[in-house]
Amino acid sequence: MGAPWNSSGIEGTARWIRRVWTLVTDTAGQAGQAGQPHPKVLRTLRRKLHQTLRQLTHDFENFEFNAVVSALMELLNEMYKANERGAASTAE
Repeated sequence: MGAPWNSSGIEGTARWIRRVWTLVTDTAGQAGQAGQPHPKVLRTLRRKLHQTLRQLTHDFENFEFNAVVSALMELLNEMYKANERGAASTAE
């Protein structure tokens, strides 16, 4: 079933993509400036990444696209937390 197109719904998506872009580009500029983060920070981020990938695979295969978007937003929030704890521009 279709619905009338409303371009105002794109604003939220564009804002989220800008947040991702800002996080990646700002931390890329900090390469070599950040100290070594605590291993627990990296482990937590890596764990969240793997959980998100598993969840995304399941949700995508079951056409649960709202859950996919939600999982990506949760991962972005975890990336921001890790960035604040010094995980920017690390090889891990």
